[in-house]
Amino acid sequence: MDNWIGWLLAALSVLALLLFVWHGLQRWSEIMRRYRHNEDRARRGEPQDGAKKRRKARKSGTLAWFAVATDDVHGAARALPLRTATLAPAGDGPFRAAEGLFVFKGDGFVYAVGEDAWQRGDFEKIEGALERLSRNYGDATWFCVDSLSSCFGWATARGGTLRRAWCGNGDEDRVLWQFGELTLAERELGFFVDDPRDGTDDEHKWWPVAADVEALARLWSKDPDAAFAAAAGLAGRW
Repeated sequence: MDNWIGWLLAALSVLALLLFVWHGLQRWSEIMRRYRHNEDRARRGEPQDGAKKRRKARKSGTLAWFAVATDDVHGAARALPLRTATLAPAGDGPFRAAEGLFVFKGDGFVYAVGEDAWQRGDFEKIEGALERLSRNYGDATWFCVDSLSSCFGWATARGGTLRRAWCGNGDEDRVLWQFGELTLAERELGFFVDDPRDGTDDEHKWWPVAADVEALARLWSKDPDAAFAAAAGLAGRW
């Protein structure tokens, strides 16, 4: 009886191992299929699938990201920390960002872009990541454009300390996160200047839009949009 149980457990272990290997091979095959497909499209001068999906998501959903001035992709991923990190080939980033977080480098910065960077208002977690990243790399920034819920936000930390943060929901006329004094960059862009044409009784007379967040990103770091679709990097959950 004991021998029979032992053989059964051994058989189940082998079966589980085979299933794990099979799943890994299937995933790798899919990644390589996308990569070859995008390579063929690039040679023909056609837009990559990832770029099209990114533009579609940008128009209809969420784009949130961290940015640090370094080329240390693996170090930034550990500082977040990025869980279940796997390699993502060029062109695969937009697909992986829609499922979690995609970490890559471009234009002198490392970006961590994806749905997980928003966290639906878990600002304590976002602040913790900014503090760890800035402790390692000097400065770290975070931005959010959530067009579906009209939530827009930004934050910056230096040397392990949060310096400035703001996030609000325009549809609900509600500030969700606010910390620190208005920065010079925000003043230069005309943030929080009441619109004299606004005749409503809303408490707040100015709310950001996606273009405002992107303009601030270009001043504090850079907008990851240009390097996003074509970059290789790490992908996982946060």
